[in-house]
Amino acid sequence: MSGRLAQLESRIQTRYCSETYVEREISKIKEENPEILSGFLPSDVIDHKPWNKKYLKELHGRFVCGARNEEAIRHMAKVSRFVYLKDMIITIAIAVAAIVGLICAAWALLKGK
Repeated sequence: MSGRLAQLESRIQTRYCSETYVEREISKIKEENPEILSGFLPSDVIDHKPWNKKYLKELHGRFVCGARNEEAIRHMAKVSRFVYLKDMIITIAIAVAAIVGLICAAWALLKGK
């Protein structure tokens, strides 16, 4: 496996990667070594499972075992974007709820005086 391909997979696993970034990296990998992206067929990789961190980890395991074609990498990137955006939205929602709670508590304290 090429270093660039390993770096791309690692980035996909650990953080949000834009579709443009993934496509650019796939193009660079194909230029360097086109055969490296000849892994299993997409149907061997793409399952219809809930898109969560567990499934992302499973895709990583399949990648390590040889599922390294373009469609598999694109699918892993889509799942990763979904998982990390969902986590980001949940984090923001919790932060907003905490801020609203603090504002309400402060308001109640000020009104009580």
